[in-house]
Amino acid sequence: MINVTRTRALIIAGLLVTCAAAARADEPFMFNGSTWVCDSPEHYDMVVARETGGGGAALSPKELAQICVQVRDKDQEDIMAPFVQRLEDNGDKVKVVFMLRGERRKGVLNRAVEQVQYRGWTAANKLQPRAEWLKIRN
Repeated sequence: MINVTRTRALIIAGLLVTCAAAARADEPFMFNGSTWVCDSPEHYDMVVARETGGGGAALSPKELAQICVQVRDKDQEDIMAPFVQRLEDNGDKVKVVFMLRGERRKGVLNRAVEQVQYRGWTAANKLQPRAEWLKIRN
């Protein structure tokens, strides 16, 4: 005879673990300081090597803008909900998606609001849970 109570407990435990993993995947993140977000992990490594003086490929600013965007620490205030979402892991790199809101004044009463969604790769250690980011800010 099968122990029904034990079977139910195992099923419930399995469901809780699955729900916890799903909640972790949907957890909002923010960047830990300034970072680059690039269209591929290889381009991210190249830009970081160039920035640290390691002799990365010489790219013009126009070429660099085609493959990467730099998110400075001050830009994080403009990241819109659902903030930085982690899409995929690839070793020490993660694929993220986030939306930045920019505003320009055209005149006293006129303004242009721009919302741009970015999707790309950055270092996994450059992400932190949004709750921790808020603690540091306050």
